[in-house]
Amino acid sequence: MFRFLFYPEGKIRQSGEWGRWLELCRELSEAGVSVHRMEPADSRQELQKQMDADGISAEDSLMLASSQQELLWAEALHIAAVGYGQNDAGELWNAPVLLQGLGEADYSFFYRIYQRFHRIPWTILETQRCMVRELSLKDVDALFELYEKPHVTDYMETLYPYEEELAYQEKYISQIYYYYGYGMWLVWDKTGTRLMGRAGVEQRNAGEDTQLELGYVFAPEYWHQGYAAEVCRAILAWAGENLEFDFVEALVHPDNTASIRLLERLGFCCQGQLQRDGSRHLHYRRKLDGQS
Repeated sequence: MFRFLFYPEGKIRQSGEWGRWLELCRELSEAGVSVHRMEPADSRQELQKQMDADGISAEDSLMLASSQQELLWAEALHIAAVGYGQNDAGELWNAPVLLQGLGEADYSFFYRIYQRFHRIPWTILETQRCMVRELSLKDVDALFELYEKPHVTDYMETLYPYEEELAYQEKYISQIYYYYGYGMWLVWDKTGTRLMGRAGVEQRNAGEDTQLELGYVFAPEYWHQGYAAEVCRAILAWAGENLEFDFVEALVHPDNTASIRLLERLGFCCQGQLQRDGSRHLHYRRKLDGQS
C-alpha cells in the first residue's frame, strides 16, 4: 500500500472539484491509503524534513504535485508523482502523468501509477483457477523453464539466448506495457507460485491496418484441462471492455489441431491462410464482445 501526498489544495478549490476531491479522499482511505496534506515547502530538503517528521518514506509515497518544482523534488527524492492542473500543461511539462481533472481518478488509477514507477507488474485479471499478470524481469528464469518443457515450442519460436531475452523483456516492459497497457502476460496459479503459461493480446501491423492478435502457450501439465479456454475467454472479455478494436485475430500452424479446436471453441472463424516469417499459418478472426 502507498501513502498519498498532495500539495495543490488551492488549485483543487479553484477548479470547482473540491466535492470530488473529498469523495476521492474517502475512496482512498477506504482502500487503506493514508492521505497527507503537505505544507508549502521552499526546497527539496524542507519536503524531506516534513516527510521524516511524519514517518513517510519515499518508497511508500505517491505525490499529487501542482508545480514543476514539486515534480522535480519528487524526482530527486525518487517519489512516484502525478501532476495536477487543468490549464497547466506547459508548466507541468515534466509530469510523468498529467491529471487535468479528478473525474476519472480513483484508487486503481493512482495505484497503477505507483506500480509503474516502482516496476511492479500489474495484475490484469483473475479467473476461477488462474491469475494473469504482467511479466517482470524476476520471471525470466521461470519463462525459460516453461519454454524448455516438451512440445511447448513445436509450433512457435523459442526464446532468445538468456542475456538477449532479458534485454528484450526489459524493452518490452518499458515500451509495450508502459505505452499500450497490454501485451503478452504470464498465467499463474492463484497462489502466484506456479507459472502455467503465457497469454495476451498484442498489436500487429497488417498492411495499412493495425490488428489485435491473441497469443497463448501453456505448459504440458495444464493441457486438456480447460485452462487455456478459461484464460483466453477472460482475456477476450477484458479486451472487449478495454480496447477499441472490433475484432481480434489469431494465427495457428495448420498441424496444431489442439489450438485450432481451442480457437473454434472460443468463437473464432477461419479466414484462410497467410504467410508470416516464412511459415504458413491459418488465419482466424473473432468479433470482440462489447464492440458494436
